[in-house]
Amino acid sequence: MLLPIKYKYRNSQFLFLGVVFLFFLTIRPSWEYFDRVYFIRPFEGHSLWVLLISTALFIRSLKGLKLESCQPSYIGTVGTFILFILYQSAMIAEINLIASVAAMGLLLCIFYAFFGSLVLKRILFPITILVFSLPITSLIDLWFGFQIRLLASEIAFYILSLLGIAKDIIGVNIYLISDVLTVDAECSGLKALSTVFILTLVLGHMIFKDAIGKRIALVFFGVVVVGLSNAIRISTIGIISHNLGPDIAQGIIHSWSGTFIFTLSLICLWPIYVQLEKK
Repeated sequence: MLLPIKYKYRNSQFLFLGVVFLFFLTIRPSWEYFDRVYFIRPFEGHSLWVLLISTALFIRSLKGLKLESCQPSYIGTVGTFILFILYQSAMIAEINLIASVAAMGLLLCIFYAFFGSLVLKRILFPITILVFSLPITSLIDLWFGFQIRLLASEIAFYILSLLGIAKDIIGVNIYLISDVLTVDAECSGLKALSTVFILTLVLGHMIFKDAIGKRIALVFFGVVVVGLSNAIRISTIGIISHNLGPDIAQGIIHSWSGTFIFTLSLICLWPIYVQLEKK
């Protein structure tokens, strides 16, 4: 059991590095899984840069912290044992996602156990962001992917019908006058949604640190803007398919349309951010 004693400054620095080493040693069974998540899975292309952002936020959160003033925590010690058991159980059951989330909680508890609530409060947000680097987008697509595509299809159909291009919609299939436009998994906009969601979460934390309402508003409008941008993307592909043919619409234009969503979302979010900053 950890004792509630104060550390000397030099010892606390070595202890801090030791805690980091202890954590990475503890999650050694997950290294191969993290390698697949960060470098191989195409649907989770944001994972690596989220990891880098989380690391930068982690380092930034500890700036100016005097480790010698920190106190160990009995609660953190208990939490460490509980989450370690949960992590090992999930690994034995081969439930990698639960094991990974437990590992993030384990990291929090280890720092809480050795350094107390002061460090815990500082690293809570960076570790929360780190959780979003896991393949959560794939899980959302598995659970709600079709509903998201269905909503995007209906908005796009409304736009195309106003232009006189679309005549009917069945599920995620938009029947144009000359072709059928199918909104597949890649057109759900989830990748752009994940990216913008995390960006607005991080920017809100950094810029509107003491204004919770503004942070929530920025994230909310980010999600709405991405949804509308994706519907405009699908509508644009439908217009091109109707006028220039499906081969052109499904070629390079379709491949680069994801970048279009992201860019359009950032452009539309800028005036919203400006208005939030003024208030």
